[in-house]
Amino acid sequence: MIFQDFGKYAFTFSENIGFGKLENMNDRERIEKASEKSAATEFISSLNDGYDTALTRVFEESGRELSIGQWQKIAVARAFFRDSSIMILDEPTASLDPMAEQEIFNQFDELSHPKAGGVPKTTIFVSHRLSSATIADKIVVLENGQIVEEGHHRDLIRLDGKYADLFNTQAKRYIENVDQNDGPAPDINGRPPMPPHGFNGHRPPRN
Repeated sequence: MIFQDFGKYAFTFSENIGFGKLENMNDRERIEKASEKSAATEFISSLNDGYDTALTRVFEESGRELSIGQWQKIAVARAFFRDSSIMILDEPTASLDPMAEQEIFNQFDELSHPKAGGVPKTTIFVSHRLSSATIADKIVVLENGQIVEEGHHRDLIRLDGKYADLFNTQAKRYIENVDQNDGPAPDINGRPPMPPHGFNGHRPPRN
């Protein structure tokens, strides 16, 4: 499980990831695979001591201080390293850029839907960034501690309720800056833009 207030330990990269499963914490190959899944490999490999780099300056003055986003990648790597049959993640990508977030959620999706011969795992994640919810098999919408909607993304968008309102509100931030000279963008459901009022005397009805 990954909490929002995840652990940041004054040890090496390798140890921070290996703490996910102590009996395997010296398995470097497994550690490297876990960091690759969490999009942490590139910045770890760029350091002279790589996975043996000390983190924070609590014990070593030369220790590496990480950004909150880098720490979050290490926390996610630790969860991948543990390799549990059920993973629970509370805002696991809140501090990551969109590219890293997409890469990690692709890995979560692969855990739930492995290639032929793989054993599927149950992944439960809590998120307010609803772009990540589109890969979920089932979405549960909570309001004031109560379940108000549940279902697949497509079904909840068609329902046009609480989830659709939240999703469209977030998505609007990405499309409202489209240059007006480029013409109107498709709406969030993928439908083509509606002609302006007055086109053929009426606006076509939405399905």
